Amino acid sequence: MKRIAAIAWIALLAGCAVTRPQPKIDPAGLDQDSFLSWLADQPLVSTAEAYRAMLIAATGTDPGSDFSKNEQEVFRRDIARREWKLQTDRAIDKATTAFMAAQVAKLRGGINLNLWGRALHVSDRRYAYREVIYEGVPWDNGTPYMVLTGGEFIALLTWADEQRDKAVAPPLPPPPSAPASQPENLPVGQAAHP
Repeated sequence: MKRIAAIAWIALLAGCAVTRPQPKIDPAGLDQDSFLSWLADQPLVSTAEAYRAMLIAATGTDPGSDFSKNEQEVFRRDIARREWKLQTDRAIDKATTAFMAAQVAKLRGGINLNLWGRALHVSDRRYAYREVIYEGVPWDNGTPYMVLTGGEFIALLTWADEQRDKAVAPPLPPPPSAPASQPENLPVGQAAHP
């Protein structure tokens, strides 16, 4: 019994992280469109792949596959947090990608996400997961800390793109053109009828 309890404590303290197996194709050599297409077919998404894809979604350009450069950029843009201590080859979970997508989409969010998640950094990923589910991400309800497939990740990126486009208000229409010259005998503000 003591042995089982000791193993359980070790497993709990060590955490249950899934390392992504080495893919058959090296994604570093793929251009932006090929990379996103390749990612959609993957059974798991690694942290390095998620960072690259989120930066593509945020900027519209491919930052390349340099993990340390991409990591610094997602930290600078507040897409991810240093305190999460994500590792390059580990599979990423739904809650983490939900937070990143909410940041990329500039999602306004509710009180829990803004107060507890963004301001106090308490359960930020879990509240982001709840918020994106509420906002209509096409995921089956499940646990926030389940790893996600490439297809689920691409669906999230598509959702973030749509949300960001909705958040940008359309430009105001131009002011109406000045009225054509009016006859001299009409008072100002009264239009002539044809």
